[in-house]
Amino acid sequence: MKLIVSALFIIFLEFIVSNVNAALMRGTMSKIAKYIDYTPEQVDLFVTFKTIYKKKYRDNNEEAIAVKNFINNVATIDSQNEKFRRGETKFKTAIWINSDMNRLDFLESFTGYVGKPMKRLYKTKYRRDKNLPKYLNYFEDGFVTKVSNQRYCGSSWAFATIGALEAQFARKTGVLRKLSEQNLIDCDRSFDYSGNRGCKGGNMRIAYEYLIKTGINAENIYPYRGKGKYNCNFNSSLSLGKVYDFVEIERKNETALMYALYHAGGPIAVAIDASDPAFQNYQSGIYDFPECVNEPNHAALLIGYGFDYSFTPPAAYWLLKNSWGVEWGEKGFFRISKDANNLCNIATDASYPIVA
Repeated sequence: MKLIVSALFIIFLEFIVSNVNAALMRGTMSKIAKYIDYTPEQVDLFVTFKTIYKKKYRDNNEEAIAVKNFINNVATIDSQNEKFRRGETKFKTAIWINSDMNRLDFLESFTGYVGKPMKRLYKTKYRRDKNLPKYLNYFEDGFVTKVSNQRYCGSSWAFATIGALEAQFARKTGVLRKLSEQNLIDCDRSFDYSGNRGCKGGNMRIAYEYLIKTGINAENIYPYRGKGKYNCNFNSSLSLGKVYDFVEIERKNETALMYALYHAGGPIAVAIDASDPAFQNYQSGIYDFPECVNEPNHAALLIGYGFDYSFTPPAAYWLLKNSWGVEWGEKGFFRISKDANNLCNIATDASYPIVA
């Protein structure tokens, strides 16, 4: 009897061990499968990326997709940086926190500009001064707040609008205050697609029209959440200042844009084409991708211009503030080639508010 019990116990143990090993093997193979198509060096780089940015994925399938996106982005980064080393381009790229996203997912989550026809068909007047400064930087002049992160929300239109408004209020009051993008996201919405759509995209000129009718709260009163599912909580009793009009810059005219930027006395909200995968991973330099010619899909804040004398001949650039956090680009800022046939459509939809 004891021998029978012992034999059964041994069989039971073998069964348990066999199933545990099978389960462990399935888990191991699942983990191996997501790396099976890549070299040890690529896998090590991805693991380092995960560690540095504390990346967490829901399951092995999601991680497998992230690995594929990451390796593709690294290939783009390496290719672009090799062009920079050969002197064929003026900007560098680098791995950053969102280098595990593919281009389409990134554009859907981190852009948010929607083009709308201009209502004012006349050409905006601008002064053709011959003595404009060769260098302009409104951040250094104290009219630009620190870089923010729109996160997974197509709200670049709100950040560009607010950036231009903050500067105009600062000129009026002498105080630079952080205003609320979330206020626009929640309150300036039209679900019939005739207007702005929160985290689904929007347009700066439509935002100005909303501001003319209502007003805006400060960031500390109406903080940013990075989501578009909240009800409007605008407090009219705490509204800051008054917008009574806005200026649209002559389309596709970089000269007009330059004069307007100087005479506005503050930054201008612009729309650009951000479709290039290299732009997603931009690190520094003057972005000069010659095929950046698609219709704008992202909004940013134009804050200056100048020349980079590290290039021969010196390279003219536009200076912009982005809304992807300080880990991207030049601490959240970036430069685009100036007077380069409206590269990235930078002068296609440019505007700024007029405050009372």
